[in-house]
Amino acid sequence: MKSKSIIILALVLASLMLAGVSTAQDQPEVVEPPNYVGCDWGLLVISPSLRPPQTVAATPEVTEAATDESGVDHAMTITSPAPRSSVAVSSFTVTGTGNGLFENGLVVEVLDAEGTVVFQQPLTMHTETVGGAGEWSLDINLDAGKSELIQAGKGINIHAYSNSAADGSIIAEDQVTAVLSPQSAEQSVVFFIADNDTLTQNSDADLCANAGKQMNYPSNVKVDVISVSGIATASLPPQVNVTVKASLPVDCPFPLRALKTQDGGAITIDMFFFLPAGMTCDGEKVETDVSLPLGAVTDPDYTVTANGVAMQ
Repeated sequence: MKSKSIIILALVLASLMLAGVSTAQDQPEVVEPPNYVGCDWGLLVISPSLRPPQTVAATPEVTEAATDESGVDHAMTITSPAPRSSVAVSSFTVTGTGNGLFENGLVVEVLDAEGTVVFQQPLTMHTETVGGAGEWSLDINLDAGKSELIQAGKGINIHAYSNSAADGSIIAEDQVTAVLSPQSAEQSVVFFIADNDTLTQNSDADLCANAGKQMNYPSNVKVDVISVSGIATASLPPQVNVTVKASLPVDCPFPLRALKTQDGGAITIDMFFFLPAGMTCDGEKVETDVSLPLGAVTDPDYTVTANGVAMQ
């Protein structure tokens, strides 16, 4: 009888351990950030955001607000920084919106490139009514001593979430991958290419030299820019990130690139397709958003112009 009781107790403990594992909160996945290469002419940024549009696009994920038995919609959105944008290594500001959060509470945490939580802070969202819709903002200062992976050029994952009062489970969350910008000092020349660009096939020794030659190739064809919008972090100096909406040909086999040059507070972006002489890239066009982290800007009266279109 005694041995039977021991076996039953062991089975109970095992089931509790399994239950604990199944209810543990999963850490958000840290997405690979853009790669940065320092060249003698400036900075080369290799990013998937420069991939031209495809004929068959993946169906975007739709995040639906969770609803509990009370009928309340729980929602969380990080509005800044933008996905895959750059933030200052020293400090930056995260903003967002929420709805239906228990006592208006949420937690913001930052994970390094290895998925380790290096910053975590609870805060209260401001709303007209408790549990209603509102906005929140948090200034984040990272302690580089906590992780050797907190340094310029490394990716971080910003995770905002709110827990249920009933069982502690996450009822609303959002996450954004950003890059600790190596552009904390102003760069007068930044060349953006896609991560599948033919230039990436070059050896490390040839990459900067060939990129420098091709950024001003005579047959480069500028794309049609529709609008330019931007945001700046609250850090000093601010990190400026822009979204360029352009009309781009679908399935163009030639690489899409962008060249940022800066003279004082005047920032110019040339967005173009790298075309061999005599070649064209015609066909169906679609409106596409391209995100470009421009880095630090010290002039408070800066302007941004992309292919002749000024930032709104």
